[in-house]
Amino acid sequence: MTWFSPHGPGSLEVGEHSLLGRTLTWQAEASSKLRSVQLIVAPKDGETHIQLKENLEQTAGLVHSCALGGVGAGVGLGAGLPLAVAFGSVLLGVLFPLGVTGLSYIGARRIYRALVGKRRRAIDEIMARVTWEVTSAIPSTSLQSAEDLKQISGD
Repeated sequence: MTWFSPHGPGSLEVGEHSLLGRTLTWQAEASSKLRSVQLIVAPKDGETHIQLKENLEQTAGLVHSCALGGVGAGVGLGAGLPLAVAFGSVLLGVLFPLGVTGLSYIGARRIYRALVGKRRRAIDEIMARVTWEVTSAIPSTSLQSAEDLKQISGD
């Protein structure tokens, strides 16, 4: 089913599944390796438990390294040191790179939060669909009376 795709519309990655005992596990990873999703459906204490997890560590690393390394250090030092030399100010040579690095960190956090928010909405939608599929596959037994309970339990 392509609607399980953790990577948005148009993704053709279907993931891999495994069944160990009565626990079903499905995993998919983006071709870029920036994120992966794991779905686990398992019985526990007479109930069906569903877990859906997404790993965004690689995405976080990419966003922060680009912002801090590229913008913070690149622009901060690249522009800060020439400005310090031009104005003859050691203070400017220290504060400008620190300020740019600090602002790039704040920017990276905002970008990452926006990405996580978007992914959370997508994961919530997938979770709702999976929950519907699983609950519709479970046979419902409605008990009308205590006699029905005795028939099911074999008493």
